[in-house]
Amino acid sequence: MIHVDPAWKKLLQELSDPGSTDIVYVVGGTDTGKTTFCRFLMDGMASLAPTALIDCDPGQSMIGPPATIGAALPDGSVWVRFVGSTSPQGHLLQTVSGIKRLTELALASGSRKVVLDSCGLVAGALAAEFQFGVLDLVRPTHIVALQRGLELEGLLDGFSHAAHIHRLMVSKAVAPRTPSQRQAYRGERFRQYFHAAQVQNLSLKGRGRHGIIPTEPTERYYRNLLVALCDSDGFVLVLGIIAAVDPERDCLILNAPPFDADQAASIQFGSIRLETSGQQIG
Repeated sequence: MIHVDPAWKKLLQELSDPGSTDIVYVVGGTDTGKTTFCRFLMDGMASLAPTALIDCDPGQSMIGPPATIGAALPDGSVWVRFVGSTSPQGHLLQTVSGIKRLTELALASGSRKVVLDSCGLVAGALAAEFQFGVLDLVRPTHIVALQRGLELEGLLDGFSHAAHIHRLMVSKAVAPRTPSQRQAYRGERFRQYFHAAQVQNLSLKGRGRHGIIPTEPTERYYRNLLVALCDSDGFVLVLGIIAAVDPERDCLILNAPPFDADQAASIQFGSIRLETSGQQIG
């Protein structure tokens, strides 16, 4: 059940012109009801025009596994970019560029409405610069700010002439989640993703390497690192957990769901370590 505020209905009416192309960026801190609000917008607009949802939160991701951001397109397809961690911090470039590429993909697919569910990184100078970078690249037509006070005003001031800004109070129906609940959610999502993982060899020859590339080419440093195998456009084919490295054959030994190695153009290294059970190490 979704508790619908009257202000939500009013905003939905403004966005219900099937002939216009709207990019809606929903921003707010943690536990402000962003995902619930985005689901409300999706349900309301999808019956009027092709609508895409972009999940920008690698920590509490709903579309792809944790450490990714993803897009659900009107044709039912899902596209994912690898961030490399469950927080944008330390991976700002991967996050911002991924959001931009997913938005471009959504528009190219024929979406007339694109809803971006932002992550909860809004407090502090780093967060402000991150959010500014996203808004600067995506150039949304509408910014929806879910705030308890005036915490987002400094960010919103910079875009008041470039987008329609809608300020909404956080719903009293929002149920905050504890850090342990968030961690448990990530662990379960990882466990589900890797439940059918198999040990597979992947040659490094002829494949690009990017992300947080290990600086120590030792098996101890590589073991349990989370990586993504990406296609030629940088979208994720599959995630894998490094089990070992074979320098003589120049290959990685991965625990990963079944995948077509011929489609893997590059390997993107993350910064977190996982057990195949979904438990994060360290």
